[in-house]
Amino acid sequence: MADKAYEYMDWPRIEAIVYGEEASPRDVMQPRVTEDGVLIQGFFPGADAAEVVVGEKSYPMILEDEAGYYAVMLPLKRIPEYRFRVIRGSRKETFYDAYECPCQITEEEERAFCAGVYYKAYEKLGAHPGTCGEVHILLSGHPMQSVSVWSVILTGGMEGVFRCIGCQCPEFLRFLFQV
Repeated sequence: MADKAYEYMDWPRIEAIVYGEEASPRDVMQPRVTEDGVLIQGFFPGADAAEVVVGEKSYPMILEDEAGYYAVMLPLKRIPEYRFRVIRGSRKETFYDAYECPCQITEEEERAFCAGVYYKAYEKLGAHPGTCGEVHILLSGHPMQSVSVWSVILTGGMEGVFRCIGCQCPEFLRFLFQV
């Protein structure tokens, strides 16, 4: 099924993710049901191997791009609850897929924030318990004198994804947090 995963992948946008130029990585990387199964993708720079764990079963992911972009086509009809297991040297990390979780800020809230009229930002900004077992931290910033909202999802306490979700901010950064 490795060939099937490759066929469903959006390569121009994946290259944009690899080079930090994709403004909406969720649209590319979130799990999705296809005619051939469930496509799951992950970007794990520096990983030696990666797999998707569903219950007691694990599915090895294929390194599709040498920068660390992995994918697997699960032989399933629905998106299961799953975790990534990433191996770096002798260290194995198991964590949730940040893109499996729903976005924490709606488009309406984003528009209000960008317009300066979102008066309940305190309900979203700051640290809040997440719905997928992780912590969501939403930050407000002013890069290059334009307002943006950053969504930070700490998965498994180690892996973090920064995603600019608005106000014409094209950055996508991925960091490993030391906690």
